[in-house]
Amino acid sequence: MEWWSKEVVKPLYSNKVRRHIWQWLTKRPEHFKKVFSKDFPPPENLCLMTTLTGPSKDNLARLKSLREAPGAMKGLSIEPLWERIPADQLDLTGIDWVIVGGESGHKDARPFDLARAREIRNHCQKNSVAFFLKQLGRNQVDKGKPIKLRDGHGGDWDEWPGDLKIREFPQAFHEHRKGKLQFLDGQTKERPAPGKKKPKKEAVATLALLRCVASSLMPSKRTCLNYAT
Repeated sequence: MEWWSKEVVKPLYSNKVRRHIWQWLTKRPEHFKKVFSKDFPPPENLCLMTTLTGPSKDNLARLKSLREAPGAMKGLSIEPLWERIPADQLDLTGIDWVIVGGESGHKDARPFDLARAREIRNHCQKNSVAFFLKQLGRNQVDKGKPIKLRDGHGGDWDEWPGDLKIREFPQAFHEHRKGKLQFLDGQTKERPAPGKKKPKKEAVATLALLRCVASSLMPSKRTCLNYAT
């Protein structure tokens, strides 16, 4: 815990790191409450996320743990979606972002019924949650019939049905990108223009550490931290 707090959590609150949007994705979201609390919440540019693949008890328990964790921005990675998750079982209270995708990578990948994606899309729209369809996977089914796409991952959205060409981001992402940053010292500063200034070596090292770190909170697991500038 001491290493995690010092080397991973503390840098998140630095002005250099706060210029990015971070995603923490894990299958063990119950550990978020070991890192953050109401008195020590995550920074507003950190999106806490967990993975769902179906409506099983374990999957829905992850959703519950994520919803109970402190944080201003939370998301679900429903990828690969192996089974239908009925809308009445997918409680999106407190969720800002839902990413959906089919299984890819091998010819025996489980089928991805586009009706499942449409159901989640409609559920997100009803609850004002950003919906992002990442890919259709390798084996797609639409209206009961297999479809064949040139892209083996189903990631070329030029091949997708028009109603599924949706890649939305949470409102917090757009707010962060408006061009001004609120720093911890209370000052508001313009975002530096891309490529104008190289980051210092220590900043590069910090970002590299935060992008992908093996944590003592998640033994034998690797937690990858992605960011968007």
